Amino acid sequence: MAAPRHRPLWFALACWAVWLRAAVCLEGGQGTCGCSSANRASGEEAAARKYSLEANVAHQPRGGPESPQSKEEGRQMASIPAGVFTMGTDEPAIQQDGESPARRVHIDHFFMDRYEVSNAEFEKFVNATGYLTEAERFGDSFVFEGVLSEQVKTGIHQAVALAPWWLPVKGANWKHPEGPDSNISNRMDHPVLHVSWNDAVAFCSWAGKRLPTEAEWEYSCRGGLENRFFTFDPFLFASGSKNNKESPFLYMLP
Repeated sequence: MAAPRHRPLWFALACWAVWLRAAVCLEGGQGTCGCSSANRASGEEAAARKYSLEANVAHQPRGGPESPQSKEEGRQMASIPAGVFTMGTDEPAIQQDGESPARRVHIDHFFMDRYEVSNAEFEKFVNATGYLTEAERFGDSFVFEGVLSEQVKTGIHQAVALAPWWLPVKGANWKHPEGPDSNISNRMDHPVLHVSWNDAVAFCSWAGKRLPTEAEWEYSCRGGLENRFFTFDPFLFASGSKNNKESPFLYMLP
């Protein structure tokens, strides 16, 4: 399957859009946007057990990146060596994110997909299973305001209190990343968006893999770098570039 080659943004934001990668361990209330609805959290504990490393270790491809299923899915995986790294920071930009304090963490050897799961890959999963993402079932998802059309923004009267640049958009989902007036026809090799944790573990289970832990993710994406806030060229965050429509990263925001 096609895999995106664009330079990714390695930062985490609290929203319903996440970029997916899969890992293989070798070590054995009411609101119009549904934010406070109880059904968003229903089943999370059961799903956590179902897709935990302990529950799925027997189902992991034994041959790593060269296993028959990995070959069938066309996913290129990288071998991540065991090691110790500094996770988190002592100077968090947003205290509520829980990224502090900085601490030393040991990671065992594992394999991880080289590229994010693309729209084309996620579409194969959906076509094979009939899966509906949570954004599709809820009827809305959050979108970065900088990529929304003025027509869509005129109908939005809510925002996240502590992150007003994230707006709830009716009809936004993985097939319509910026709302009903958008599509992915020319972005099939871009990372899939508007995928919740439950959606992610469902995809990984179908692919015979699992989600990486937060520590595995940060360790692998740092690429051995220490004391670096961003591991990529922070072009998007240069002065005034957040609203720069020419930014090559703009439509790849989670």
